Amino acid sequence: MRLTDETELAARLRELEHEIGPEAMQELIADFLAETRRCMHTLRDAMSRSDNKIAVRMLQALIDSSANLGATQLVEVCSHLQTTIDQDSTLDFTPWLAQLADAHHAVMGELDEIYPAFRLKTKSADPPYPVPAGYRPV
Repeated sequence: MRLTDETELAARLRELEHEIGPEAMQELIADFLAETRRCMHTLRDAMSRSDNKIAVRMLQALIDSSANLGATQLVEVCSHLQTTIDQDSTLDFTPWLAQLADAHHAVMGELDEIYPAFRLKTKSADPPYPVPAGYRPV
C-alpha cells in the first residue's frame, strides 16, 4: 500500500524493510550503493573507450538493482540510454551520462531522506577501515 505523498522508492523501501527486516535492509542499501557506484564508474570508463558491450552490461546491472529497490527514475534513464546505444552507438553520450549522474544523485538524496540510517552502519563483513592482523579492540 502506497501513501499519498510517498514516492515509489519510499514505498518499495518500506515494503522491503517489512519483508526482510531493518538489518537486512541496511545491508541491501549498502550493497545497492556500492554496486551502483561501481557500475557508474565502469560505465563512464566503458563509454570513454567506446566499449558498448561493457556499457550495456553495466546499464543492465544498474537497471536490475535499481528496479529491485524501486528507483524508477534511475531505471528509466538507464533503459533509455541502453536503447539509444543499441540504436546508434556512434552518438555522443556525454549528455546521457550527465542525466544518468543526475538521476543517480537524486536517488541517493531520496535514500538519505527516507532511510538516513544507511549511512550510519556498514556491513558486518566489511570493516570501515583496514584492521591490522592481531588487533583486538579495547
